[in-house]
Amino acid sequence: MTEMTSPRAARVNAIGLAQADYKGLPSTLCQGCGHNSIANQIVQVAYELNVRPHEMLKLSGIGCSSKSPAYFLGQSFGFNTLHGRMPSLATGALMANHAMRAIGVSGDGDTASIGLGQFKHLLRRNVRMVYVVENNGVYGLTKGQFSATADEGQELKYAGTNDFPPIDICMEAILAGCGFVARSFSGDAAQVRELMKAALSHRGTAVLDIISPCVAFNNDDSSTKSYAYGKEHEVPLHAIGFVPKEAEIEVEAYDPGEMRVVERIGGTERQPDAMQRQRVIGADAVERREVRPAVGEVVLAVHLEPRDGGAFREHLPYVRRPQADAGGSGEQRQRGHRHPADARHASAKDGAARAVLVVDPEITSAHLAWKDRDCHFIFGDVCTAILVQRLDLAPDGAFEILGTKCFTQFSNNIRNNFGFMSHAEDRNVDDRDQLFYQEGRKVFKEVCPLAAEHISSHLNEFGYTPTQTRRFWLHQANVNMNQFVTRKLLGRDPTPDEAPIILNEFANTASAGSIIAFHRHHEDIAAGDVGVICSFGAGYSIGSVVVKRT
Repeated sequence: MTEMTSPRAARVNAIGLAQADYKGLPSTLCQGCGHNSIANQIVQVAYELNVRPHEMLKLSGIGCSSKSPAYFLGQSFGFNTLHGRMPSLATGALMANHAMRAIGVSGDGDTASIGLGQFKHLLRRNVRMVYVVENNGVYGLTKGQFSATADEGQELKYAGTNDFPPIDICMEAILAGCGFVARSFSGDAAQVRELMKAALSHRGTAVLDIISPCVAFNNDDSSTKSYAYGKEHEVPLHAIGFVPKEAEIEVEAYDPGEMRVVERIGGTERQPDAMQRQRVIGADAVERREVRPAVGEVVLAVHLEPRDGGAFREHLPYVRRPQADAGGSGEQRQRGHRHPADARHASAKDGAARAVLVVDPEITSAHLAWKDRDCHFIFGDVCTAILVQRLDLAPDGAFEILGTKCFTQFSNNIRNNFGFMSHAEDRNVDDRDQLFYQEGRKVFKEVCPLAAEHISSHLNEFGYTPTQTRRFWLHQANVNMNQFVTRKLLGRDPTPDEAPIILNEFANTASAGSIIAFHRHHEDIAAGDVGVICSFGAGYSIGSVVVKRT
């Protein structure tokens, strides 16, 4: 007879949490990316320091680094901010709630370029947070252009030669008076881990500039941001270690000669005391009260004109998608689907948030080259608002989201370059590469067929053809582009009803155009009708949403 043994219980820290409780979502970054190693070390450090996830705030800017917070502390609060603006939001959040602790993850482009001023003011105010810079010397998310920390004279296949001296983030932090500044290498996990422990225990701003190689665009042996260079030039000065502060061990009085076993701090079998258990249970209860079964996802409630509060909801068009059963089968849970009782993140998808408002300003005028006839007269500024709401709160007649799809093909024929903020740099303000650039005829010839093929393929995924589609709410670049796309889809000239145009009123408002068209032309869509919202342009990039009226 074989003796059956119970599965071994997971090790827990002093507050009763296992290391798995500090993990986030699976990484979508390139295999071997240094950012993944950094996220793994944050998970380990939070476990060892007994961090309470609900007391942590994680923030990021824009770029590959902005993905990192998704991979650690999945039970914490998170916020992805605008390019270079993470320090301002962190300052405001921590001023509003002094009990919160924060980890900000930024990139070399996000910190040393557009966000350098924000970074300096964060240090000047000495906001209590850990500021991690995942430094790889390139803009990895946009295909490997040089960042402000790139080596002078470095050559890359597509970016050419970098003529500018690099910005030293650590030196900038020291000059700004930061009390904790350190540089490490993502390939040295032990060093990163100990520095992270010390940074989390620092009572002020702690800056960690971590060289984190980009395996896709900047891992050449000659680069100071590569794995080969980091391993070859790493010279350990001494063993780095950090001993976190622990509570004093106290035992009840005992008689002379009596022996008691006292477990050491951090022992493998150490269990939380009664007070600690109550604090964890209490925290969990607070969090669980806001968690509701996932019954659906409601997206797109667009409202562009001001209305009174009472009439607001009556005029909102919604888009929604059914969700799987909230509980999920045993097989689903084994594959990674969480039961609502295990959920910690507040989102409309999981039912914890009743509504999420997404505000999207498109400010194009500041980026335009007014002497260039290909761009100076065709763009306008606008702001759209999208309300994401739970399915069980949506009114009848909502638009069901059947699916979303994105496509990107790198091209220099249309791009926004560095934008108007680069005028602050010490260079000729009339340099053409500082502002929006496009070759209109090439864009028309190449993007239109791509958009038509993309839309047709997306519809086919759900068993629909373009001729079965009631309306196309397309990117509002110009009339000819929209007619070309719909003509290729339908095999004939489209009617204004099939592909409405709002250019005469709003001009080209970048990605907002399709949303404005949807807002202005949706009320006559009947139940069961299918439509496509699609924007396309710089990059080349194409995004589409297939919707169906309920």
